Parts: sequence; C-alpha cells; structure tokens
Amino acid sequence: MKRLVIFIKKTIEKFTQENSEIEEKLVQDDFFANGSILYKAGQIAVSVFGWLVLLFPLLIMINSIFPKPLFSGIYHWSGKQGRLFLDYVSIVAFAAIVIFIPVSIFLVKRNNKVETEELAKRKFYDEVRTEARLALMDEIYTERFGDKQFRENTDYYIVQPEQNFSKKYIKARYKDNEKELNARKD
Repeated sequence: MKRLVIFIKKTIEKFTQENSEIEEKLVQDDFFANGSILYKAGQIAVSVFGWLVLLFPLLIMINSIFPKPLFSGIYHWSGKQGRLFLDYVSIVAFAAIVIFIPVSIFLVKRNNKVETEELAKRKFYDEVRTEARLALMDEIYTERFGDKQFRENTDYYIVQPEQNFSKKYIKARYKDNEKELNARKD
C-alpha cells in the first residue's frame, strides 16, 4: 500500500512537471511573470487611480451627509448643491446596476458555454501518446494480474510481493514504449 501511495505521488509530480509547458500556454499573465517591473508598476498605478476615481465621490457624499465634515481635506457640500450631487450619484449607481447585472449574467453564461462546449472538445494532451500509454498499462496489468475481465470481476485479490512494481518499472516501460512509438513514426 505504501508503494502505491509513493507511486501515485511520483506520478502526480511527474504529471505536474510535464504539464507546466501546457499551463504556460494556457495561462499568460505578464503581471505575475518574473521580471516586468515596469508593467507591474503601471498596472498598480492604473488600479490605484481607478479606485481613487471611484471612491472620491463616495467620500464626498459620506462627508456631506453629516452636518459637520468627517474628513477635513475632502469637500463638504450643503443644501441644494448636495441634493443635486446625491441625485446624480443615485442615477449613475442605478444605471450601473441596471447595466452591470445583465452584462454579468450574459458573460457568465457565455463563459460557461465556452467552457463546457468548446473547451471540452479540445484535447490539451497528446492523444496518440496517451492511448499508447493506456495500452501499455493494460498490457502490464494483464501480465502481472491477469486479463481485464478477471481483474474487473474479482472482488478480493491479494497481490503477491513479486507482483509489485519496482520504483522505476513503469517509467522505464514508458520510455521503451516511447522509443517504439518514435521508431514507428519515422
């Protein structure tokens, strides 16, 4: 059992290492890439500026709701001017909500459709290599543990110590099989 757990862990590690190239192709974000300090600084500056543009009118509104200003450095309006500003902000907020909710729902549905229909059809792995590996594993299992029907219909089976795989057995068989596949392709 311990060997099986170790085998699974090593297989997962190898799978993770092999798929790092695929992940690099799928996920491309310059902000989190190594280097690109100017790009990161520009993105942070744009984000901070955007938050300030968003928050400043809200701070003015919060500051002006009370009779005395909460923040001394922020504008404090009163009376008619405040009422106009509050009406304007309310209209903008209402319009933003009316536009934001349907657009968000549309984008979520579109994203789900792309994910379930289009990405499900695409293969992000080498199909020939995977089929060859599955066939090889079936061959190895048949060699060690009997035919597929026997393996699937047996309720209880004790694996003999000589039937266990050595640590690098499957990896070596994969390499041999890859050589055979490459020889067939040429």
